[in-house]
Amino acid sequence: MPTAFGAPGWVVTDSTLRAVDAAGFRYASDCRGTSPFLPEGMRTPQLPTTLPTLEEIVRAGGTMADLWTNLEAEVGKRTYSCYCAHAEVEGMRFPEFLPRFLDRVQGMVTVGPLGDALADQAELPVHRVAHTLIPGRFDSVASQVTA
Repeated sequence: MPTAFGAPGWVVTDSTLRAVDAAGFRYASDCRGTSPFLPEGMRTPQLPTTLPTLEEIVRAGGTMADLWTNLEAEVGKRTYSCYCAHAEVEGMRFPEFLPRFLDRVQGMVTVGPLGDALADQAELPVHRVAHTLIPGRFDSVASQVTA
């Protein structure tokens, strides 16, 4: 029985969030954001993707050097980081990327199953979810609204 859900392309609606809630998942990763949270009116924690994906940096015209600089800077300033690897990008097109990335961030963060991030959370803040545009993506994505 699955314990988590992640919306493809970070595209969700209120109906999707309610369905995830009704399914009883331990957590979901349907959003982009900065830290674990509960969506308004929901009880299923969201563990959002916090880091840009390789594909987003490439689409935005970045180089591999830009990618490493950006990812290391982002990981270094957070207590929670989540990177989303895509099988068709990191697995097939750039298979050397993920092992290199994991080696580079090893001393900066704890690498492990996403659900482990819930152990560090006593009480999650509640945030609204809205669709926003992110550099390097063609469409808007579900995002944690913190303000």
